[in-house]
Amino acid sequence: MSFSSARLLRLELPGDKFGEQGRRVIAVDYSVGAVNRASRRSRRSQLPASFELVNLYDARAALALGARLSREEPMVDLYARFTLHALDHTGRENLLRLASMALRRGGFLFLEFRTPRDRGRPHTFGEHQRHYLYPD
Repeated sequence: MSFSSARLLRLELPGDKFGEQGRRVIAVDYSVGAVNRASRRSRRSQLPASFELVNLYDARAALALGARLSREEPMVDLYARFTLHALDHTGRENLLRLASMALRRGGFLFLEFRTPRDRGRPHTFGEHQRHYLYPD
């Protein structure tokens, strides 16, 4: 199975870019308001996306989602854009554990995150807590 036909779990909102490409998207976030707004926008646009609340600092929530996704058909890909560097150590560990479980049968993990080289560059979302991470 190629990653273009797999279901996509997007670990931040919105999930509409991939939905516009015809992928079935499950987008998760910890913000009730963000999930509600994205869900309404998706329904209006008739995109194949669903939205869920998930707290990546809650190990039980991450484990439950990872277990559920490991049984999904078709398999899932995971995409986390600017999520990894926004989490502290516990959140990153839970995200990676979720990914390990969800991708056990296959699929891809796509991570976009800030590195120390990004420290002096302009940021679209302004200044907020970021952990600049080394890719290795």
